[in-house]
Amino acid sequence: MRLAASWILWPLLVAISCAITAAGLRHGVNGSLILAGVYFTLALALGSLERVLPFERQWVRSDGQVTHDVVFTLVGTSLPGTLADSFVLACTVGVAQWLARHVGGSLWPHVWPAAAQIALVVLVGDFGAYWGHRSFHNVSWMWPYHAVHHSVSRLWYLNTGRIHPVDSALMMAFSMAPLYLLGAPDDMVVWLFSFTTFIGMLSHCNVNMRCGPLDWLFCTPGVHRWHHSRVLTESNNNYGEITMVWDVLFRTHYRQQRRPPCDIGTSTPIPSDILGQFVAPLRLSWQAATDSPAPSARARKMLRYANLRDNPLVPLLPSRQQPVSCETSCGPWISALPSNALFASRGHRPLLTISGVPAESGSSAESSIAPHADA
Repeated sequence: MRLAASWILWPLLVAISCAITAAGLRHGVNGSLILAGVYFTLALALGSLERVLPFERQWVRSDGQVTHDVVFTLVGTSLPGTLADSFVLACTVGVAQWLARHVGGSLWPHVWPAAAQIALVVLVGDFGAYWGHRSFHNVSWMWPYHAVHHSVSRLWYLNTGRIHPVDSALMMAFSMAPLYLLGAPDDMVVWLFSFTTFIGMLSHCNVNMRCGPLDWLFCTPGVHRWHHSRVLTESNNNYGEITMVWDVLFRTHYRQQRRPPCDIGTSTPIPSDILGQFVAPLRLSWQAATDSPAPSARARKMLRYANLRDNPLVPLLPSRQQPVSCETSCGPWISALPSNALFASRGHRPLLTISGVPAESGSSAESSIAPHADA
């Protein structure tokens, strides 16, 4: 019975969430109320299932961060998301209108069937979210904000909303900008937010769910648990918020037959108190930004992180770049930046080398932060 339930639960809860969204839109319910309905329905279901069908029994015990998870869910994803959404809309509306004038109307395919439009909004929105999420893991000044999410010692449905306000705002910008440029209608945007909500809750829940081939298409619990691993060669993968399509395309999809690790978290020193979790990333990010290489070096570094040289869809860019040395005052935390171990495992020299920082996963520490050409 438990085995059958583990195979049925994920598609069943996805279907229920989609039904709530469709019914709400059909009856003209406000989008925020639809999302609240999806969230609380899943919260009730997952909160019960985590007690009777847990994936990791030790994750059932409280980690002392429940209040923090609730506060981040309420504060970190509400006002910042609204502000970011308004900002992106203001920045892109002029470009969208210019495109509409030159192409004779909106670029969005309004004549497509609803199911096709939903698939498109998910793929386009998740494309932006993929690169936003990947940037948070590989750009030094962005990582401290996202480290708050990775600082958990257990996964359960509620810490899907454990997101720093800056993280939330920037991810909203990455996700929504392409949709506003295309002129996506409001009901399609609600569908994107709904998918982000219920897929996010399901991917973080501590429920024993088996998804089989769906692990290659969606961000399932079995896939996302690897993303929270302490081992960088495991966690620097599976960046998709909803789908695994872009991870498969850009070769960051990671899935193993063995059981995902239960020892999760990050070595970045995130405080345990709620105020510190809001404030510390601001300081760490500023330290990283002021110690970063010149913009041109950062641009080349991002391309190397994305591993685009190996992708035939993207033209090669020059790899020569003079190292830019600088002293760092944040070595103890920047060593946790998910970069060197994964990069070394793919046969390249590490992109960031930091004075006085212990090497991780076999990578060596050198005398400065400097971009390197590929080995």
